[in-house]
Amino acid sequence: MSQLQSRSDAEAMVGHGGRVTYAELAERTTGWLAELSRLNVEAGESVAIVGNASPHVVALFTALAVRGAVVVPFAPADPPEDQRERQITMGHATRVVEFSGPDEWTVRTLTASALPGHAF
Repeated sequence: MSQLQSRSDAEAMVGHGGRVTYAELAERTTGWLAELSRLNVEAGESVAIVGNASPHVVALFTALAVRGAVVVPFAPADPPEDQRERQITMGHATRVVEFSGPDEWTVRTLTASALPGHAF
């Protein structure tokens, strides 16, 4: 960890959204940890992520791992939307985070009735 802290200004990711340092990625992960806590995401809960690789997606993956949640990743076009919804519910995801842009997302909470054979 001390090496990470001493290199916090080093590039962690380079992509379409530009360059992100380890410090910026850690800040985004901390923000997602706070959001997951606010949403009461618990260890073992399945959360579907729909989005292309971006710093926010990587930070969300990290935050979910820290909380002990199960990540169910989907690319926006794979599979097609109707099939994706079926796979999400069959995988018993209780929440879906959909990224519509590098810094734009929505969080949906699925109800028990949307989850076949799943009781809360």
